[in-house]
Parts: sequence; structure tokens; C-alpha cells
Amino acid sequence: MKTTKTPGRMAGFTLVELLVVIGIIGLLMALLFPAISAVKNQANKARAGAVINQLGIAANAYYNEYNRWPKLRTSSELVYVFAGLRDPLTGQDMSGSMQSENPRKIAFMDFKARDVSSGSAGAQGQVAFYDPWGTPYAYSFDNGQQGLYYVGPGMSNQQQWSDKTAYDNTVDKPFQDGNTQSQLINAGFAFFSNGPDTRTGTAPSDPNASSSVASYEDDVRSWK
Repeated sequence: MKTTKTPGRMAGFTLVELLVVIGIIGLLMALLFPAISAVKNQANKARAGAVINQLGIAANAYYNEYNRWPKLRTSSELVYVFAGLRDPLTGQDMSGSMQSENPRKIAFMDFKARDVSSGSAGAQGQVAFYDPWGTPYAYSFDNGQQGLYYVGPGMSNQQQWSDKTAYDNTVDKPFQDGNTQSQLINAGFAFFSNGPDTRTGTAPSDPNASSSVASYEDDVRSWK
């Protein structure tokens, strides 16, 4: 006697099952994204720390060559003077009024084009040495002149970083950071990056949040 088979269920997912799978994937992504972002920021902070170390080596090499610290008026001049008075993007000679700051045109540091072209934080195309988050590295030298730092992203947030007493082997801090009561950095130079929040100073790291974390707390610095 011939029997008939009950039709089996066709292979595949129902709409409900697909929605459940999509929901699970979305939940996993939501859980993993902060961890991935944290790992990326840690990698970028390590990269910024390595760059700041290179800037320190270049500054010491400059001092050994000229027995003085450079006098730089802009973030662009930091690049041009340490690059041997050449524009790393075009190779153009940028001597001009900066000739006296590197008369022998020695390249104290090798700049990659991607690091000195327009930063992601709205730097509007100005040549500068940008950290991994798109803000120019801050600098100051023990020469009684003005350095520069940026309290927030973009060139409009530029602030002067004054060194009050020249050649006393100290650089004045641009602001009191809370880590120490000292207002001085015991070195002939100082560099720092604003870090992942692209901000520095004692104001909140996120101006739109209720967090009490100060902007300077994630900075990457050349001093402790």
C-alpha cells in the first residue's frame, strides 16, 4: 500500500527568526563598539606618545646644533623649521622670515604628508603637525617666547602658551592641570596632544554632558 508523506517544512528562516537574529547581532555590536573604540583610542594614544617622543628628540637635536631653542610663531612654523625649512607636502623652500631659525636647513624630523595635511577636527587646510584626532600638537620652548596650544578642535581655539623666564630649564604650564601643584615643567621644551576628546584645559571634557572629567585628563604629554 502506497503511503503519502506529509510535506516537511522548507529550509530557511521565518521573518520572526530573521528579526531575532538581526536583533542579537545589533545587541552584540552595541556591546562591542565601546570596547573597539577604547582599543582604538589606546592605540592612538600610544601613537601620539611616540610622536611626542620624536618631537623631543628633534628639539634636543636642534638645541645641540644651534645652542638655543627655536622661536616659532605658528604650528606651521614648527613643521617647516623641524623639516629643514621645506614644506613636507610640496617640497617647496619655506625659508623666508624663518631662515634664521634653521640657517643650515637641517631636517630634524621626517614628517609624513598625512600627518601635516588638514586635520579631521576642522583645521581648514593649514599645514600643521596633527595628532591622531586631528588637532595640532601643542608646543612651548624655554626661550621666553610664545608657544601654542588648542583648547578645542579647530584653529579658532588657538591659545598662546607663554614661557616667562628664558633658559632656566623650565617651561610654564599653560594651565593648572591638577596632577601637581607646580606651575612649571622641568624641561627645555614641552609638547602635548589634546587626546581623544580633542580638548584640553580644566573645562569639562564633554561640554554637553554632566561628567566632571576635565579635558586635560586624557591628554598625551611630554611631561609627567
